[in-house]
Amino acid sequence: GLGFVGKNSLLIAPKLGSGFFIGEMLTTLPLPADVVKKSRAGCGKCTRCLDACPTNAFVGPYVLDARKCISYLTIEHKGSIPVHLRPAMANRVYGCDVCQQVCPWNKF
Repeated sequence: GLGFVGKNSLLIAPKLGSGFFIGEMLTTLPLPADVVKKSRAGCGKCTRCLDACPTNAFVGPYVLDARKCISYLTIEHKGSIPVHLRPAMANRVYGCDVCQQVCPWNKF
């Protein structure tokens, strides 16, 4: 596998963190399958991402309420940002990476 799903609901690769894009390549070449390595990696008792979210968008570990997520609100949401969430946005105009910035897996 590529990694594990963190409590911030993002894919985390143990040697890369969560700051990457996943791509796909279509080919007719016969390629060998990857060996799946069992990983003990995970978030453990860490809740940094959940605690740091400016809008409290995490309902709980692994559960994100996109209606409160600044990245969703500023990039994908069509319409006005709810008034009660605007103060938590501070000076963010496009996206928010707080949950990734505080994640220990992104310290490589």
